[in-house]
Amino acid sequence: MKKIIFLGDSITDASHCFLENPLGNGYVNMVAEKLNDSDGGRKKYDIMNRGHDGFTIHGVKRILEKECILKRPDVVRILIGCNDVGVMMNTGKSLEEQQFEACYEAIVKEITEQSDAKLICMSPFIVPYPRMYENWIPGIKQTERIEKKIAEKYSIPHISTGDIFRANIKNGTELGKKAKTYMDQGLLVPDELVVDLVVDRVNQDDCANGYVLDGFPRTIPQAEALDKALADMGQKIDYAIDVEVPDENIVNRMSGRRACVDCGATYHLVYAPTKEEGICDKCGGGLILRDDDKPETVLKRLGVYHDQTQPLIDYYTQSGILKEVDGTIDIDDVFAEIVRILGE
Repeated sequence: MKKIIFLGDSITDASHCFLENPLGNGYVNMVAEKLNDSDGGRKKYDIMNRGHDGFTIHGVKRILEKECILKRPDVVRILIGCNDVGVMMNTGKSLEEQQFEACYEAIVKEITEQSDAKLICMSPFIVPYPRMYENWIPGIKQTERIEKKIAEKYSIPHISTGDIFRANIKNGTELGKKAKTYMDQGLLVPDELVVDLVVDRVNQDDCANGYVLDGFPRTIPQAEALDKALADMGQKIDYAIDVEVPDENIVNRMSGRRACVDCGATYHLVYAPTKEEGICDKCGGGLILRDDDKPETVLKRLGVYHDQTQPLIDYYTQSGILKEVDGTIDIDDVFAEIVRILGE
């Protein structure tokens, strides 16, 4: 059986480390399906995804021997360069200064001299993609921690739509298969299907005494559809909790983030500093402030967030179930305040 190894950045990676399918949900998996289905379903190729999110050419070089050469591949396929261009755009450090060509050549030389593998090198490409929600991740993680603490305290499930999607897709349910058809195309899952997935989850036995919904609903149509579905079941939402953090605080948090130009590791000047200022703890690369983390960019995206969220806040205010909590205080105090609200 021939062995094919794919090397590259996040385009190749396609979340393969986090999914049940070790090939990820991108082009590597598509190629594998095509190749191994071409002979009546008989597997002819052992295909390995060794892409890494955030990798530049130097990242590929670091893993080359262990993740490629020593595995004795028959074919090696490389797609790299987008992050190297990103470094150039963010820092002004040219590809020549990054030694992109020299490093790429060293990789090709090592593969050709130390293995019998055929080598396929593909030029990087850019597809426009609105990364408008990336700056929200630290805040989302904080609210997730709070929600999980609440769920544990009251012995009720903590339910996120992401968890629901993954569980249904992994278990091959009909709803999971429907959701996967949209996700595989890079499309948003329709509100009706999301509501069906949520309702299916809250109907399970462990939700009999209550549950915490994390990240849902996000829009008025979702909220209305959820209310109707719950009403049909004789249920309703008891509380909608809004953890408020001023834009200024969010801008300060985001603008303090730094990313490694080589391996993509992220840090924060205050909350997660490096041991040596400006130097990555993991690989020794330089750190940059990405365009997405610049104050003007964060403010623009916060504007979009408010436009989308304010109608939902108004909806639950009118329903009489919205409760606001100060998100600038210590996380334990935020938790205590939510517990007080739930005990009313």
